[in-house]
Amino acid sequence: MSAPQTYKIELPLDRKRMERIEKEAPELKQYIKETFGGLLKLLEVEVTAEQWKRIQEDFPVARTTPHGTIEQLPKAFKDALFDAVVRLKRLDPSVIDEVYKNIEEIKKKAYEEPLFK
Repeated sequence: MSAPQTYKIELPLDRKRMERIEKEAPELKQYIKETFGGLLKLLEVEVTAEQWKRIQEDFPVARTTPHGTIEQLPKAFKDALFDAVVRLKRLDPSVIDEVYKNIEEIKKKAYEEPLFK
């Protein structure tokens, strides 16, 4: 089985994030996916292979599933990604590029998290 050409990052949606989508980016509601019988709602952000390599360099503990889902990302990165998704109202790879405009600040926060110390 060959590696996928594109990847995705799943952003879980708790009540607070759902409220932000309702207020700031209702057009994203159509892209919300439900898993575990509707118990978990999430958005999927597209990531190119080139972006995935860059993410791996910055966060070496990050991994992908056989389906191309990128996991074990720091909370700081996922929070910044969600903010960019809401601000840009998009789920395509341009959102990752937006996050990378502040990657040094995100990395500082991430390396304070227990998983990344």
